[in-house]
Formats: sequence, C-alpha cells, structure tokens
Amino acid sequence: NRLVSNQGEKNPRAKLTKNQVIEILNLSKKGVKNKDIATLFNITKSYVSNIINKRTWKNINPENLIQ
Repeated sequence: NRLVSNQGEKNPRAKLTKNQVIEILNLSKKGVKNKDIATLFNITKSYVSNIINKRTWKNINPENLIQ
C-alpha cells in the first residue's frame, strides 16, 4: 500500500503535464490522428492511445475538456 499518491504530474516519471493531457484529449476529440499527436508531444502512439482510453491519466475530468 502506498502512503502517498503520485498521480499525474506528481509522479516523477510523468512525461506530460495535466494541461498537455487535456490538450491531447481535445485534439483527439477534434479528429487529429494519434500519430500526429504523438509527434507533436514527442511521445509514442501507444501512450496517446493509453491517455485517450483512460489507461493512464485517469484522474483527468471530462469537464476539463473543450466542448
């Protein structure tokens, strides 16, 4: 059991900030391809897919997204 939660930016291994994740989700919602998002943020396509499918960064709330 962990005593301290290191979610999101608090995780020392985080590659992105919360604002970048929100931007990734918005770009995806607008139809930008995962490979283009990955290139833009210098991350892998699978990492983009994990963000979009809530396998990572699960703590990002949908109301943070642009409608």
